[in-house]
Order: sequence, then structure tokens, then C-alpha cells
Amino acid sequence: MIQVVNDFDGVHTNQLKQAEMVKKVGIATLARLSGATKEYVSFQYNTIEQLIGQEPHRHGWILSDVITAYCDEDHFIRSSTILSKIVLENEDYKAAVEKRFTDTRKFIQHTFEEGCKQASPQIDLEKSKKVFNESKKGGSNTTIVTNSETKRIEGYLAGVGIKVYGMAKKYDIDPNFTNIGNSLEIEHLGKTYRVDLRRRKYFNILEEIKEQKGEVVAVVGDVFSLDLALPYALGMDIILKKNSYTPKWAEEFVKNCGRGHVTNDIAELPQIYETIKSKRGR
Repeated sequence: MIQVVNDFDGVHTNQLKQAEMVKKVGIATLARLSGATKEYVSFQYNTIEQLIGQEPHRHGWILSDVITAYCDEDHFIRSSTILSKIVLENEDYKAAVEKRFTDTRKFIQHTFEEGCKQASPQIDLEKSKKVFNESKKGGSNTTIVTNSETKRIEGYLAGVGIKVYGMAKKYDIDPNFTNIGNSLEIEHLGKTYRVDLRRRKYFNILEEIKEQKGEVVAVVGDVFSLDLALPYALGMDIILKKNSYTPKWAEEFVKNCGRGHVTNDIAELPQIYETIKSKRGR
């Protein structure tokens, strides 16, 4: 039996409706706090979106003064990047946000949580359960590692018998954690993406799975920086769930890295696991 890790949201769900609601909540909240009109905040949002789209390798979700994921990797990260820039580059917005939320990070968290409450992800649970069962029959045991709340994912997977590590904080950067090196540099069309590897909390979860169940051989995710960069650096196979928002730089790297697989459909996962097992002599 080999051990495989799956992210959940974006792999087993379609988050586009939720992401659009997060954007709407962010714009509405910022307008309400600052006294600006929603139309004006929307104009600023769209303007910044166009600007960062020209240089996505320079913009993203910033934590610990570094980019933890790039703005083109998914729609949630794009919204977080844009809303943060709107606030931090305007003293009036910054003052209004800090009066209500203390800091910009808490404002971003609020927009994410409220947006996700108001819109549900699209999910085909029967399909996911079939994938998990077929994988297990073929000798691949799945563990879910997600930034979402544990109970929410366990609710979806009730009765399936899959261990869920929620609130994994794969985005968390620890400057003092350099066991795997600082970053993975990816060149694409003259642009350099430096994907930070200093993700101690994520590393510890992967180590715990190894200790309890055995070596993790493959990881499935939809956001390269958050889900796949560290596992790749640790020698695992990586499987990118390609979505409408998947950036070319991530897709091309995974395709050509020697231990990567790209899929449009989770139904292909059991067969991909078989390919990995065969390659690794399992």
C-alpha cells in the first residue's frame, strides 16, 4: 500500500462561485468601511487586476514579507492580492480597515470566510468517493491535507474512512525553516517565479503521515506553491489538478520536472497512482 496525499478544495471541488463571492464581499466591505462607493472600489479592483496580470511573478499573497503563492495560481489568491494592495497603497483605506480589523490580514481572512459562507463549492461527492475507493483497491491509501477546517471536510467524507488534516496552513512561511532550502526557482517566458519552500507546518504534517502510515509517495493539488512545491523538493511525485485558472508556468514545470503529472479529471488519479507505483517498483 502506498501513501498519497490529496488537497481537497480545487481538487475535489470547483471553487469559482465561492471565489467570485469572496471578491464581492471584499469590495462591499471595503466600501462600507471607507465610505467609498462599491462602483469606485470595483474600478480600483479591476485596475489593479490588470496591472498585476502583466507581471504575475511580482505579485501574490504576502506573508512574512514574502510571496507565499502567486496571484495567478487561483482566484482566492488573486482577490487577496488585489484587496491587500488596495488597502496598503491608500492611507484612508488602511486606517478604515485597521479600525475595524486591526490589520489587513484579518480583513482578508474576514472576506474569505464570509464569501465562503455565502456560496457553496460545487462538488461531486460520489465521484470523489469512487476515486478514493478505487485507489484503495489498487493499493493507494489517501490522506487529505487541506487549509480548510477539518470538520467541514470530514462532513463531506463521512463514512469514507479517510484521515483529514485540516487547517494545515500550507501557506505559512517560517524563515527559520531551511531544511529543504529556501526556494524553488522556475523560469517561464523570461519571468522567474521563486516558490518558497520554508513551510515547516506542512513539512511536519507530511512527516507525521510518514511516521504513522508510511512514506508519502505522491501529492495531488491545484495550487503549485501551496500544495506541490515542498513535496517535489522532498522527492515525491506531484500531480497537478488542472483548472481553468491554472497558470502555464506551473503546468509546464510539472509536466517537465521528471516526477510530475497533470490531470483535468480526478477520475484519472487511480491510474496515475498505478503508473507511479510501477515507476517506483512498488
